[in-house]
Amino acid sequence: MKTKALHWTAALLTSFAFIGQPNMASAQEETPTEQGDMETFWTDQEQIIAVQNRHFEKQGRLALSLFGSIVPNHAFTHAYSVGLHSSFYLSETFGLEFSGSYVAISTNTDLNDFIARESQPTDRLNEQVWNANIVALWSPFYGKFSFIGRKIAHFDWAFALGAGVINLVSESEANTDIEESVIAPELTLGTGWTFWITQNFVARMDYRLHVYQKPENDIIFSDPNSIEAVDEGFSLITPSELSLGLGYYF
Repeated sequence: MKTKALHWTAALLTSFAFIGQPNMASAQEETPTEQGDMETFWTDQEQIIAVQNRHFEKQGRLALSLFGSIVPNHAFTHAYSVGLHSSFYLSETFGLEFSGSYVAISTNTDLNDFIARESQPTDRLNEQVWNANIVALWSPFYGKFSFIGRKIAHFDWAFALGAGVINLVSESEANTDIEESVIAPELTLGTGWTFWITQNFVARMDYRLHVYQKPENDIIFSDPNSIEAVDEGFSLITPSELSLGLGYYF
C-alpha cells in the first residue's frame, strides 16, 4: 500500500514539473541578459521627455520686416502707420532691432468729432508724424503648435526694451499756417511673436508701448479757454502700438 502511494506521489510531482516548465522558459525569454537587451528593455519601460532644439535658428542672421500698425489709445486721433524692423541676432536668445514708422493716415476719434460739433473746432496737439527707436530683444521662449491639424507651426516669443525719438506736430485750428513740430525722446518697451513660414520668411505680431513727456505747446489756440490750452504741468504720454508684418531672414 505504501509502495502504491509513493508511486502516485511521484507521478503527480512529475506532472507538475512538466506543466510548470513552459512558464519558466517563457520567464527566461523575457529576462534581458545582454547589454543591448537591457537598453531595449528599459527604453520600453519608460518614455524619456526632452526639450527639442530650435528648428529655425536666428544666431548671426539679419532680418528685415515690413509692418503696418495702429495706435488705438489716443484720445483724439487714430494713427495708422507703415514701418520697417531691422533685426540682428547675436545669439538665439539676444538681439538688437532698429525700428522706424511713419503715420500714413490719421483719423478723428468719436470724442474729437463730438467736441467739434458741440463747441469750437479743436486744435491738433502733439499728433505723431514719425518715430524711430532701437531696442534690445530677449527671446527666452520658443515652441510649436498644430495649425488646423495640417501643419506644425513654429514660433518665438520675444521682449523688447530700448529708446528712441518721436516727432510730434501741433497745429492751430484757427490759423493752420501756425504749426509747431517737436522731436521728443521716448522710452520703448513691448513684446512680440514671430511665426516661421519657411527658413527665411516669417510673420510678425508686435505690441509696443512708447513713453514720452508731453511737450509744452506755444502755438496760438482756437479758444484760449479750451481744454487743450490748460497747462497740465509735467505729464507722460503713453501711446500703444499694435502691428502686423512680414519679414525675411538673410
